[in-house]
Amino acid sequence: MWSRDKWVVNMPPRLLSTAEKSALAKGLNFAPAPKRIPVPDIVAGVEESLRKISTAEAQLARTRITGCLTKARPPTINLSPTENKAIRTLREAEDSSS
Repeated sequence: MWSRDKWVVNMPPRLLSTAEKSALAKGLNFAPAPKRIPVPDIVAGVEESLRKISTAEAQLARTRITGCLTKARPPTINLSPTENKAIRTLREAEDSSS
């Protein structure tokens, strides 16, 4: 059997909490679900691409995208509150050590 303790290697000078180990054990391909849909980022990315097509096609795409974004709901939360707090703690520790 695999042991989760072997998935995360802790380097000194700080000991990791159980929640921090749990969050890190999810791996590098894991992405926390956003709390809300990043509409401004999506619109900015789409507008960049729409400059390359005709005005009529761009307007149709804007209409469809607006409809999709209006109906969109954030994904299900995939971290426990303690794991979420652990990630914040790790991020702050990394920022203060730099």
